[in-house]
Amino acid sequence: MVLRSKNVRRVASVVALVGALAGPAAGIAEASQSATVGAGQDRTFHTWFFGRTEVCVENVGVGNEPFYWISGPSGAPGNVNAGQTTCFTRSFVGFNITISNESGSPLLVTFPIGP
Repeated sequence: MVLRSKNVRRVASVVALVGALAGPAAGIAEASQSATVGAGQDRTFHTWFFGRTEVCVENVGVGNEPFYWISGPSGAPGNVNAGQTTCFTRSFVGFNITISNESGSPLLVTFPIGP
């Protein structure tokens, strides 16, 4: 009986640890996140811990507009033409992503899919 009790405690410990690690991250990102990032402004968004997060940036202004994204240890510049949308998908492992609008026009940022 003691062996069975030890196994039950081990399984319970593993389940509790997984829940503690994944629980806070599971509900952080929302597939319906969206916001307009004004000219020269930054906006931070949550990402999924598990799976991949798709981020789309739409230029609602005129001209070719630059932006920069950063998440954890990585980031990259981007640009989007007037009236167009550019998307990228990657695993951000729960790190927030910040979109910096380096243009003179507003950019609409959306997250069309979840993990």
